[in-house]
Amino acid sequence: MFICVEIIGKKLQNLQKLSAWKPLFPLNSNEDPLESVQPSSLRYSRLPDDWIVELRISLEREIKLRFDEARKHGIPQWNLVAARQLRESLETSPDTVEEKMGRLREGYSITVVVLRIDYSSMEECVKEVLATRLHDSPDQNTQFGLAVHVVDFFAHVIQIDLALAALKPKR
Repeated sequence: MFICVEIIGKKLQNLQKLSAWKPLFPLNSNEDPLESVQPSSLRYSRLPDDWIVELRISLEREIKLRFDEARKHGIPQWNLVAARQLRESLETSPDTVEEKMGRLREGYSITVVVLRIDYSSMEECVKEVLATRLHDSPDQNTQFGLAVHVVDFFAHVIQIDLALAALKPKR
């Protein structure tokens, strides 16, 4: 194990050499321990629910807009039933997508992509969706479904779950 740290302008090449760093600490164990600059407990606030809803709506709108612009083979038709089923799946468990889309499979050949993204920007989410290339389907009758689920963990750490479906009508 090799660890390199810079302390007060002096490089410590290996923390296993006690003589390199031990003089920086008190000699007597009865002395006060080093003080931490971090508080003893951290308070993480959750995002307001209305902010999460607004982010979800904005993401859906922006993704659909950019998806529409990128589609070369006609104007996308957005299937609201598929979107609702995808949203229900994301809200419960993304593993249930196959089960939820079961009824639609009677009339459509369905391709579903589920993405889990650490939210950094709306542009990054759009880029990930367009990277799936589902919008490149040459069939003009292909319909699409989109669902976005925003997960607020703590301290403004946000995860975005996206589900995108391409539905080709069976003939």
